[in-house]
Amino acid sequence: MRSLLACLFLSFATIFVVQNSTAQNSTDSASPQKVYRVIERLEIDKLGLDGKLPANDSDEKALERGLNLLYADGWELIAVEGGRMRTFNGGGDAALVIPPSYIFCRSERGE
Repeated sequence: MRSLLACLFLSFATIFVVQNSTAQNSTDSASPQKVYRVIERLEIDKLGLDGKLPANDSDEKALERGLNLLYADGWELIAVEGGRMRTFNGGGDAALVIPPSYIFCRSERGE
C-alpha cells in the first residue's frame, strides 16, 4: 500500500513539474522585449511634415504631429536629451548647435 501511494505521489509530482516547466517556457518565449529608438528633433519634424524639411527651426506643430505619429506607431517618449551649443575659439568664435535627441521605447514580442 505504501509503495502504491509513493508511486501515485511521484506520478502527480512529475506531472506538476512538467506542466510548470512547459508553462514557464511558453511565457518566456512570448514575453515582450523593450526596444529603444533615438531620433533627433529634425527627423521628428520631417515626419510631422510628411518628409519635408520645416520652413524654420521652431515649427512646434511639426514636432507635435511627428510625436503623435510615433505614438500611434507604438513608440512612447521616455526622455529628451537637451540640445546644446558648443563654441570653438580658434581664430574667431564659431558655434555648433547640437539639436535635442528624443528617446522612445516600445515593447515587441520575442521571436
